[in-house]
Amino acid sequence: CRNLKHLNLSQCKRIVAREVQSIFEHRQLISLNLGFSRSITDDTFALLPSVYDRVKVIKLRPQLEEIILTCSAITDMSLYRIATLENLQTLSLQWCQHITDK
Repeated sequence: CRNLKHLNLSQCKRIVAREVQSIFEHRQLISLNLGFSRSITDDTFALLPSVYDRVKVIKLRPQLEEIILTCSAITDMSLYRIATLENLQTLSLQWCQHITDK
């Protein structure tokens, strides 16, 4: 689905990091809901092409404007990666127990 713009995978209990990596390759995607999926961890966002991955950035950098991670198991480490998304406008982190105030 090359023209996919919004994807809701909330409550998908068995989604794994590698599957999410293929989602990150959809540059047209602007909204991603991974809420209430405890399988979403730092491993998931470690696969997000960073602005420092110069070779990957041009082809794989998603244009996400909204990410919903309600009740996921991510930590501050994922936030550092997520913060590099230039178009991100909305980030939902309710009930993410491993996020700190740092």
